Amino acid sequence: MHHITEDCELIKMLGMGSQEAFVDLYNKYKHGVYHNITKIIQDPVLAQDIMQEVFLTLWNKRNNIASIKAVGSWLFVISYNKSVDHLKKRLKENKLVALMADCPEDILEDTHSSQEQEEDYEHRIWLLNNAIEQLPGQKKKVFKLFRLEGKSHEEIAAITGISIQSVKDYLKQCTAILRKHLNENSGNVSAESQLFLLFLVSGYLLQGHLS
Repeated sequence: MHHITEDCELIKMLGMGSQEAFVDLYNKYKHGVYHNITKIIQDPVLAQDIMQEVFLTLWNKRNNIASIKAVGSWLFVISYNKSVDHLKKRLKENKLVALMADCPEDILEDTHSSQEQEEDYEHRIWLLNNAIEQLPGQKKKVFKLFRLEGKSHEEIAAITGISIQSVKDYLKQCTAILRKHLNENSGNVSAESQLFLLFLVSGYLLQGHLS
């Protein structure tokens, strides 16, 4: 069964409270979620904790989960946002902002309402899906397996039936295609969303840009 169809069925089952569906989704996406969190956090232990938060959020939202069209993209966005939130919290706890002359101490305070935060998540999910949909079929599959599911080059080669070198070449081509698409279509996107999209294509580390 194609993995997108399988995800739709798992989401449907999860919406009905199926713990088995939740475990299947967890096992499928945990490596990708952990890998993406680690790229931002650079702390394996904390990354594990954040990963658990991400999947707890998925479980807690099971009653209105039907609105999630692409669970891999949803998990990617939630893991990104939670990771950045942890970095901001760390900055405030360490009082790094207070060391900057004439810098307001509340600069990193979260002033967004829950509704605004939900809309921001939905916008980023749309940006992510829109960018990925620009990829040709086989390249799209390779990219999703690598970035969303956390599969290794060897695992992707076995799944798709192409060589490991072809997997690597496809991923390089995907990055070039996505970067070109984002450069051409993100003119009206906020700086924070552009940073998110840059992370999507390059695994960009954020610490220096939040300090």
